[in-house]
Amino acid sequence: MQERLEDEGSGQPQTTTSSASDKLFADAAREESNSKSQPKKSARLTLLENEHENWDGEEKIQDAVLRMLVDKYKPLRSWATEPLLPSIKNHKPWHTQFKAPEHANVSIKQAYLPPLSAQPSAKPAPGADRLRRKEKEEKKRNEHAGRLVKARESTLDYRLGIRGSGHGSGMQVNPASLKGWTSLVEDKIEKARKAGLFNNIKGRGKPLVLAMEESNPFIAREEFLMNRIVQRNGAAPPWVEVQGELDTAVTTFREMHRQAWIRRVVRVITTTTPPALLHTFTLGDMRAFRDLEWEQRERSYHEVALEQLNALVRKYNGLAPYAVRRPYYTLSVEMEKLFDGCADEILRQLSERALGV
Repeated sequence: MQERLEDEGSGQPQTTTSSASDKLFADAAREESNSKSQPKKSARLTLLENEHENWDGEEKIQDAVLRMLVDKYKPLRSWATEPLLPSIKNHKPWHTQFKAPEHANVSIKQAYLPPLSAQPSAKPAPGADRLRRKEKEEKKRNEHAGRLVKARESTLDYRLGIRGSGHGSGMQVNPASLKGWTSLVEDKIEKARKAGLFNNIKGRGKPLVLAMEESNPFIAREEFLMNRIVQRNGAAPPWVEVQGELDTAVTTFREMHRQAWIRRVVRVITTTTPPALLHTFTLGDMRAFRDLEWEQRERSYHEVALEQLNALVRKYNGLAPYAVRRPYYTLSVEMEKLFDGCADEILRQLSERALGV
């Protein structure tokens, strides 16, 4: 199948095939013939078109370089030959003399400034007040610290018995290094030694009293020192304080019970036995001696006293660790301890009465 094509340039009909490659070759030949037939643009016209292109928002590097050169090297003025200020003919710069203006009140040369009231008040900076307050607080803090240091030094001198240390003339300046502090401490110790303040120290010339806890490897050194400070100042845990109260109550109860039983036994034996036979009693007799009437009469008192002791034991066991808790007190156990512990004293008093002492 064939088509008749008319060439645009020549206007002559041509017969070509309908293949794609032939059509592409035909189009290329037609464009080449058109480019040869059209007149070429001059280089000047092309340059002008490039110079007057529309601005796309970005500055070209050529324009930027040109602008920087123009800014750095200004073109000369056309009126550069004219003087900027009116001058005198044949006047040279070294002929110029300074003359203060007559209308000015301020003269830096004569060191004269107008009074502060005449000067316009400038507005303080936004943070000036806060900075001023901060400076005042810092100054006050430094003064307070200086007074504390002075009071501490005065107190130390008073304890050491040092008089006239020079604090009245002004605050002593603290050393700025560790060596200075060491020298200051050594000076104070030397002054105290010369004054004889170390001659009456408690324990002077005696061996140190070492505590058992000091050699205990399971107690840290700082814990031992803290416990010693607490012990020396009389402080103790709550359960230790209750323990002391309980020990005092038990000792008081047993001592009163002991004195009452000794008086009772001595009175009964001396009233029922002749003085010549008092020396016949033995220690076993005193331990086996019983007075049911006295026990029955004093039972109510003993029960009340033991109830109070057991209340303290109950309070102590609630605070103390498990390993140091105590059992409750019973009347029968206390009576057996009483009979056994008072036999020596009863026998001694009966011997004195037998001898008539």
